[in-house]
Amino acid sequence: VPIPIPRTVSKSTLHSARSHFSVDDVADLSGGAPGGAGTSFRSGGGEGSTRNSLLRRSLQQDEAAEGASSLPRMRASSSRVSLVGIDDEGHEVYWTSSLPPFLQCAGSLLPHGSIASSGFNLASATLGAGVLALPQAMGRSGVLLGSVMLMLCFAATVFSVRLLILVLEKTKQRTYEEISEYLYGKRGKFVTASCIIVFCFGVTVMYVIMIADVLEILSDQIDTWPHAFRGVDGRRLMIFLYWVVFMMPLSLMREINSLRYASLIGMLSTAVLVVAMLVDSARFGSIARVPVWPHNYKALMALPTFTFSFCCQTNVFEIYSELKKPTVYRMTFTSAVSMYACTALYIVASLSGVAEFGTHSESNVLKSYTDVTSKWYIMLAMVGITFTLNMAFPICIFPMRDALLAALGFEDVYEAPTKYRLPVAFGLAALSLIGGLFITSIGDLLNLLGGVCGGAVAYVFPALFAHSSGILEDVGGVQKFAAYTMGVLGAIFGVMSAVTTGLTIGGVS
Repeated sequence: VPIPIPRTVSKSTLHSARSHFSVDDVADLSGGAPGGAGTSFRSGGGEGSTRNSLLRRSLQQDEAAEGASSLPRMRASSSRVSLVGIDDEGHEVYWTSSLPPFLQCAGSLLPHGSIASSGFNLASATLGAGVLALPQAMGRSGVLLGSVMLMLCFAATVFSVRLLILVLEKTKQRTYEEISEYLYGKRGKFVTASCIIVFCFGVTVMYVIMIADVLEILSDQIDTWPHAFRGVDGRRLMIFLYWVVFMMPLSLMREINSLRYASLIGMLSTAVLVVAMLVDSARFGSIARVPVWPHNYKALMALPTFTFSFCCQTNVFEIYSELKKPTVYRMTFTSAVSMYACTALYIVASLSGVAEFGTHSESNVLKSYTDVTSKWYIMLAMVGITFTLNMAFPICIFPMRDALLAALGFEDVYEAPTKYRLPVAFGLAALSLIGGLFITSIGDLLNLLGGVCGGAVAYVFPALFAHSSGILEDVGGVQKFAAYTMGVLGAIFGVMSAVTTGLTIGGVS
């Protein structure tokens, strides 16, 4: 029998930016509630009660409240609390249930909302196409300038994440679009949402192209590969089937934290790729091929790649909302550790690729490798990187989905009914597939996305938000100077990227 909870659950508590909360956030129980699996309880109805739009929202219990002695104490990895309905009197009805042992074990290794799971999700949103494109960028810019650019992008990314969270805490808005509307009105929201949608859509198309590249390389170099999967039509058929089986289902997930285990595997797969590149470079590379300085204007074309390789800001708000005990310090620490790991992988991959291919690396470095059938570690790395790209694909779908749902009038993904959320996510994933079927090169696309859209989303917008919200008046002079510098340089990089890409398309060498 449902047990009434004397205190109502306020809408602000249930409709917070988090997908989980502690038991003491729900209610301070005064009556004895029998524990164990299958126990249901409900809150008192009234004006503060949550609404039907949140009925199927699953809420993870993080920790038992010390003061709620009558509530069953259940570990986060062993129990869940789900809002399942509202009874005739207007009370919310919840259901608690125990998780299977194997899920309890998995939850203890990588708990929902922990710094570790958030870090892996942020790294997964960052890694992907960048690690495959950076060897060409490093060859164009030279090792010294390229290494400096990587370190500057690392520092700017961590700083931009910090600024975004400070703005979020001050404005109490939870997404890029909400902050833009709060600070600049509906026009600002439209500009920001459009930039995010264009950027994320281009990135998902790029992921489809890169996975198709890997499948095509394998089909060309493995003699026993089915004939139906060869050539242009075979490439399209392969990526379509891959999308149906692997990419599309993940795009229909509700939240990023659902992907935390897959994100861990994706990051490990990237590490396998980097180790394979290092091994092959040690066997066939030469230090004589490594350029120290840039030789021509094409060094400018490397800048968008460096910027693009660190773009994760569109996912910061959702990852922060799912972080347990979210604070500015915890999110800054999470981003710093995550970006440090990404930077380390980027440096090793870049130097390995340059040592082996010099300034002649393809925009997708995997296309530079020949005779991969005799190098089992390269084949293993190719298979692994498809998993990394597969995990990054839905993480870029989510910001587009949320922006479109916001345009439809829903406050967040939890308020949007499934009949709206799933078609929007499916449509975006399908459009990305169509783009990847008919575009075969990522070079110009990466330059435009990384320099123009990526520079705006990653560096210009955070600096503008920080200025307009007034948080720069609350920080030191060094951070204020850094914010303005980051915004100006981000805008300059965007203009330079557009110009150099135009020169490339126009055939200027």
